[in-house]
Amino acid sequence: EDKLLAQLAASQGNLIDDEDLIATLADAKKASAEIKEKLAVAQETRKRITSASEEYRPVALRGSVLYFLIVDMSHVNHMYQTSLPQFLRLFDEAITHSDPAQLTTKRIANITTLMTKIVFEYITRGLFSQHRLLFVLTMACKIKLHARDHTRLPHEAFQTLLKGGAALSINETRVKPFQWIPDKAWLNIVALSEGVPKSFKLLPEYISRNERAWREWYDKEAPENGAVPDYDEKLDTFERLLIVRSLREDRAMLAALNYVSSVLGKDYAEPLQLDFESVIEQTTGLTPIIFLLSQGSDPSALIEASAKRRKKMIIPQGGISMGQGQEQAAMDATLASFSGCGEWALLQNCHLGLNFLADLETLLIKSDPETVGPE
Repeated sequence: EDKLLAQLAASQGNLIDDEDLIATLADAKKASAEIKEKLAVAQETRKRITSASEEYRPVALRGSVLYFLIVDMSHVNHMYQTSLPQFLRLFDEAITHSDPAQLTTKRIANITTLMTKIVFEYITRGLFSQHRLLFVLTMACKIKLHARDHTRLPHEAFQTLLKGGAALSINETRVKPFQWIPDKAWLNIVALSEGVPKSFKLLPEYISRNERAWREWYDKEAPENGAVPDYDEKLDTFERLLIVRSLREDRAMLAALNYVSSVLGKDYAEPLQLDFESVIEQTTGLTPIIFLLSQGSDPSALIEASAKRRKKMIIPQGGISMGQGQEQAAMDATLASFSGCGEWALLQNCHLGLNFLADLETLLIKSDPETVGPE
């Protein structure tokens, strides 16, 4: 373009007789046609990329659901904090290690399944046991709240599970028909009939008309596994959970496990055993592994056996028991493990060296990953 403008400005006489100018015009026309063709190809390529990206939107959706679930766990206990870079490593791991497939739908299913499993194991092993069911139940509910098929969980039903009849007053609702029904259970029943009317609008009437069957179900040792009167097999596992949560709150945890098992699989409803090898695989030279121990437990043998299998040394031999005067020895051991050889620094009784741990955290933050061994 600049060349053409320069030639036009410098041209004298008849433009038709200027062969150089005519050649430049021809080249410009040819280049314009090539650019137009390339733009059309680029636009078509962009459409294909956008289309392919949209196909993988369920992967992004599952990742978003899991990440914000993890963020919400910090409200349960301030120790349950996971950074976005941590989660992105898990996200990338799921994409990298999931099974390939010719069909896009199968590939997406493989990624989302593995991602859910990786996140579940990674987060669960860092939770207190009393909070593990809360996490996995919320995970199952959140996934179904964002489902794109007929299995989608209505938001109102989820809210009813959370709140029950807490917002109601026994003096302002319909009178309960039988004295054996606790006030709290009756309020839950009324709230359930109002919150999920599609399935439970007539629940109070059913109980009033069929006392014997409902009393027998109520008195069962494991009502969550028995047929529900007047509903029998009409209920899915979440609706059964709502019934149990309303009438037999003491069995709600077991009903919740049944729901988790139906949504995510039996492995998610069973206690998670610590796989120390997988923990190591998910760490780097700048990622310490912290054990919060109950009284009488000692993972030293597990750590030493794992180090032996990987042909690593514990620095120093047997580790360092933290206490007064041990800070420098602990720092020396940590710096030695940073040397690139991949040896392990084992620090015990760290609650006796909290100031040192603050210094260690600063050291890890300032360290360059390129100068630290991967292990």
